[in-house]
Amino acid sequence: MEPSPLTQVSRPETFQPKIVQLYEALFQSPDPALDDHDDHEHSEGFWQEFFLLKPDPPSLRRVLQSLSADAMLHLQVPAQQLFSRAIDRVQDAKAPSDEIALDTLTVFLGAVLSKKYTNPSSDILSVLAGLDDADAVLSELVAALDNIIRSGRNRAYTTGLISYFTHRDLFPSLMKFVQDSESSVEISEPFILLGLLANYNKFEFQNPYRLRLDDFVNDVAIKKTVQCVGNTCRDLRDKYVSVQDDTPEAWSIGTALSYVGLGALTGSRPASPAPTPEEAQSLFTTLPGPEAAILLSAYDFANANKLFCFNLINLPAASKTDITPFSAYLSLTSYLFQHAHPYHWSELWRSLLSFIRFLTTYANDIKSLRESPRLIDDTVNLIALSLSAGESFLPDAAAYDDLFYKLVETGDILTKFRDAYDLSKQSSSSSIETLISVSSHYHSLLEGDEKGKVKSKNLSPREVSKVIKQGYETLSIQAREDLDHWERYREADHKVILKKVSRAAVEDSKALVAEK
Repeated sequence: MEPSPLTQVSRPETFQPKIVQLYEALFQSPDPALDDHDDHEHSEGFWQEFFLLKPDPPSLRRVLQSLSADAMLHLQVPAQQLFSRAIDRVQDAKAPSDEIALDTLTVFLGAVLSKKYTNPSSDILSVLAGLDDADAVLSELVAALDNIIRSGRNRAYTTGLISYFTHRDLFPSLMKFVQDSESSVEISEPFILLGLLANYNKFEFQNPYRLRLDDFVNDVAIKKTVQCVGNTCRDLRDKYVSVQDDTPEAWSIGTALSYVGLGALTGSRPASPAPTPEEAQSLFTTLPGPEAAILLSAYDFANANKLFCFNLINLPAASKTDITPFSAYLSLTSYLFQHAHPYHWSELWRSLLSFIRFLTTYANDIKSLRESPRLIDDTVNLIALSLSAGESFLPDAAAYDDLFYKLVETGDILTKFRDAYDLSKQSSSSSIETLISVSSHYHSLLEGDEKGKVKSKNLSPREVSKVIKQGYETLSIQAREDLDHWERYREADHKVILKKVSRAAVEDSKALVAEK
C-alpha cells in the first residue's frame, strides 16, 4: 500500500488568531544583519485580509509596546504602510474596514506617540509618514476624521486620536455630533475632545477652538452638553458616596425599628459594612475617575460663553427623581474639596500667622523680591476676611474661636510686621489695622478689666478661650468693605496651574480610550 501524500501537522498547544499573526508579521523585531528587511511591500491581499479580520487591540498594543523607539524608527516602512492603508480604508467609508481601521489607528497612534524618541517631532513624522510626505498624509487623516464625525454611521468610533491635530477646524463637526447624539456617554467623548483642542497651546497663540466657543449660540447643543456635564458629575459623585455614604437617611418604619434593634422584623437586608478610615482614605485617593476630564471642557465653555453659563445655572433636572446639572456639579466639587482630606482649620491659622512671623523676620530680604507686595497684601486680606466673615464659612464656633486665639498668641508681631513693610501707607493698611485692633482688644481684656484690675499672668488655654468668647460682646471689627470682592478673573494669571490641569485631562482621556 502506497503511503499517503498528505502529511499530518502537529496540533499546536495554543491557537493564535490570524490577525495577531498579521500583527507580528508586520512588526517583526528588526534584525541588524538585514538592512533591507523592512522595505518589503506587503501584498494587496495581505491588507485586504488585515482590514477584514476583527481587530485585537490588546495584542496590537502588546506587539507595539515591545518595540523600543529606535526599533520603531527602524520599522518605519511597515509603520508607514499601515498608517497609509488605514487612512485609505477610513476614506473609503466601507464597513467593516473603516471601523477596523479606526480601531487600529487608535492603538497604533497611542503606542507610537507614547515612545521616547531622541528627536520627538521629526522621529514621529518619520515613523508615521516620512518627512517628505508628512503634510499630505496627516492632512488626509484629519480630513477623513472630519468626514467620519460629520456623516459617520456609527458614533462609537469617535476616538481620542483627533486631539493630536489642530490645524483643521473640527468644531462644527464635533458640535453636530453632540446635537445628533442622545445619550450622555456619546456626548461626553466629543465634548472632552473639544476641551483638549481648546487648550492646545492656547497661551502661545490664538487658539481657533477658543474663538469658536465664544460665539457659539446653538441652544440645543449647549443644553445637551450641560446635561452631559451634570450627569457625569452625578456619576462621579456617586462613586464617592459608594465609598462612604454620609447622606442623611430618610425616616421610615424600617429605620426606626433598626435603630432599636428590631431591624429583622422588616426583612431588610443588612447594610454592607462601612470601610475603616484607612480603607476609605485609600479608596478616596483613586477618585475621581478619568471621566473628570469633562470638567476641563466645562471650564473652557463657561469661561468663554455666557449662554453656556446661563444654562448651567438654570437648566432644570431631566426628571423628578434627578437633580439639576448645577446641583450635581456643586455636589461633586464638595466631595473633591472635602472628602480627600478633612480641613484642619487650626493648622491653617497657625500656618498663616507663622508665615507672618517669617515675613517679619526676613523683611529686608523679602521686600526686594518681585511680587512680594502682592503676596503680603493677599495674606493680610485673607486673615482679615476670615475674622470679619468667618462665621459664614467655618464649620463651627470652635474653628472661629481658634482663629482669635492664634491671633492673640501672635502678640506684637503684627505691629512689627506693619512697620517692616510700611503697610500703613499701602492699600492693605485697613486690613492690618483690623488685625492689630482685634489683637489689642483681647490683650487689654487679658491684662485687666474695666476697673483696672490686673488679671493673672498665668492663664490656662481654657481661661483664654473663655475671655475670647466674652470679648465678642465688646469687639468691633472695622474691616474693608471690598475684602470679599476680587479682581476679575484672568486666565493668563493662572497659566501654570491650567497647563497642569490640561495635562491631567490628557492622561484621563488616554485612560478612557484604553478602557474601550
